[in-house]
Amino acid sequence: MTNKTTKLFYVYDPMCSWCWGYQPTLTLISNTLQTQNIPWTKVLGGLAPDTDEVMPADLQTAIRGYWRKIHALLGTRFNHDFWTNNSPRRATYPACRAILIARCHGLEDEMNQAIQHAYYLHARNPSDNTVLCALADELGLDPTDFEEALNLEETHSALQHELHLARAIGGNSFPSWILEKDGHRTSLPIDYKDPETVITSVLKAFK
Repeated sequence: MTNKTTKLFYVYDPMCSWCWGYQPTLTLISNTLQTQNIPWTKVLGGLAPDTDEVMPADLQTAIRGYWRKIHALLGTRFNHDFWTNNSPRRATYPACRAILIARCHGLEDEMNQAIQHAYYLHARNPSDNTVLCALADELGLDPTDFEEALNLEETHSALQHELHLARAIGGNSFPSWILEKDGHRTSLPIDYKDPETVITSVLKAFK
């Protein structure tokens, strides 16, 4: 099923806890889109810019509260050892750049999963380039080349371009589905437990 005047975008951040909670539903949606031959574009939203500052205690408390809320609502697993094993920073741009590099190797989904598992299940910090390079190595990418690519101005510029696209299409929260039909964009409602909310809207739009 194809419709050249209709486009579908999924805006996400690899370190967004709600994106992690949404992952099982996203997988079901992705499977349906593939079966129906509906193209869609993943766009990085960039939750938090680069910083070397440790996250303030009140923000750490707030985010830990989000984790507990998501677990209660969706049953999503979180490893709270992250908060004692690391010096957490409010910085997701490094992980987003890692996704961009992996995308060039056809490994976007694999890198996203690796980052999510490292962060939420294994209490590792994907704000650190050392962790991202280790994940790249685990995916079969050369960690030295990967580290060099992470620091390239070209990679930083590519991320800024992607963030601009996310904002331009209305992807200001994560996760977001944006449907564009005949130049008009609509943000689709997200049900974290039910893929049909998105699937029904998409199938109708691509008829």
